[in-house]
Amino acid sequence: MSTQFAVSMLAVVLALGYSFSSRRMTQQLHEQVTELQSQMMRQLETSQVDNEQRLLQTAHEDSWPNGIGSSGHRLLQDDSSCTCEIPDGFTYASTFGVIGDANADDTLALQAAIDSASANDSGGIVILPKGTFRISDSLIIPAGVTLQGQGYGDSPLAISFDAGASTIAYCGTDYAVKLEGHSSGLRDLAVYDWPYGEDCENIQAAGGLLVEADASLVESVVVSNIFIYYFLGGPALSLVAKNSGGVPFGNYQNVRIRHAKIGISLSADESSFVNSNSFIAGGMSGGGFDTGVIAQGPGACNHNKF
Repeated sequence: MSTQFAVSMLAVVLALGYSFSSRRMTQQLHEQVTELQSQMMRQLETSQVDNEQRLLQTAHEDSWPNGIGSSGHRLLQDDSSCTCEIPDGFTYASTFGVIGDANADDTLALQAAIDSASANDSGGIVILPKGTFRISDSLIIPAGVTLQGQGYGDSPLAISFDAGASTIAYCGTDYAVKLEGHSSGLRDLAVYDWPYGEDCENIQAAGGLLVEADASLVESVVVSNIFIYYFLGGPALSLVAKNSGGVPFGNYQNVRIRHAKIGISLSADESSFVNSNSFIAGGMSGGGFDTGVIAQGPGACNHNKF
């Protein structure tokens, strides 16, 4: 309602008021019309302020990058034509075609995911979904890459295939997993010397996990919440330095070893060293053990904490 209209209405009411004989009634009508006019003016002023604020907000948002709101968060739009990809920092092994049904050979697909992470084509943490991932060659985990599963199930005594776990099922004669660079890692999964199937039942692995420094330094490896199972042909976990190599400052936490020939093996030739590694809150049990922990020279295997 405009100000001109309010003033016109005031004039009409005042004219009517003066036609009455009662002066008091005229005064009351005057006061009511004055209050009505004040309310309309306040509403008009409020509307003008709101419009100005909306204009300023629109102009400010036009200066933001596409899809970014005033809080700095990406805006979600219900637009089926949008094809924008928002990187989330991880590498998903499922994107590379892993199957995880214990029958298909997932070696190439899983190694492709790890290699993608290593090449900075995707995030350095490779997420392995639940499943049993059969491999026929050693997985090589290079510097800066971590392979992370969904845990090793609900039993510390055997592999639980139905508990949402991630299991690397190795069918080969080498080590199942090799960590070969600084800050490489393995987390939240089981590694199994796979005995099932005609092509695997008579094959025995050399060992489970190998951290190896060959004429190099492999520092700050992290192995956490890992179940290493049934490696009766060699060490479940082996740290090896040779040809002036070194394996220091690794962190091995909650490594559960069940049934192995050797639990943990540390070895260094005369030009190399394996030292200052920490083994925290792990455990060994089961059968087949020649020894639980062994350290072999002639190189230094010292200051390792168990």
